[in-house]
Amino acid sequence: MIGRLVSRCPVTLLCPCRTPSVPLPYPYRCVSGDRGGNAIAFDLTTAQPIGSLKGHKGHITAVEWLCHDDEALFLTGAQDGHVRVWDLRVRQEVANVAAHTGEKGSGAVGALKSAAGPAGSCAILSSGADCKVCVLDPKMGFNVRTRFAEHKDFPYSLHVAGNMAFSGAGDGMLLAYDLATDSLCWGLAANRAAVRGIGATASKLVASGDDGKAIVYDF
Repeated sequence: MIGRLVSRCPVTLLCPCRTPSVPLPYPYRCVSGDRGGNAIAFDLTTAQPIGSLKGHKGHITAVEWLCHDDEALFLTGAQDGHVRVWDLRVRQEVANVAAHTGEKGSGAVGALKSAAGPAGSCAILSSGADCKVCVLDPKMGFNVRTRFAEHKDFPYSLHVAGNMAFSGAGDGMLLAYDLATDSLCWGLAANRAAVRGIGATASKLVASGDDGKAIVYDF
């Protein structure tokens, strides 16, 4: 449902997909993924669907627009552990990456985050129930460039600030990465329960968790 903040009233209801979840807004478009593995893109100016795309096995659990894009490419992650890239111009999948699968099975994708770099470069971060954080590179066909395996519990949250990326896990750990070198910088026992939200300014880092607390750090 889309509403106006001034009147606090609904404008329209977008509901052509089964049990919609994980809506992703963009200036003129949004994407909704559902429990049937469908991703549906909407034109917010007309409240009409642009296209319906299906490929995942299981619930779609994360969506993200590709950085430096013109609202054409977006990514979805699902319970099958795969990250898929979709192109609305041709209404089809352009990449399918088994980012969070292995010999022991697959881990649901918990979060996706675009990271815009210098000179138009871009990277995609994905976290999964396999306790790993992956860096996907569009220049490598969206394949995994680096896989971080330092978390001991599920990483639930991701955040990007410049060349720095952060992940928060179910055990309260907060890890920081340098995307310029694809290296782990440091880790903090930020919360006593799962880290659900991460935010950053030029000088501050904030982590909020299931313990009901938000902790502010100086960079």
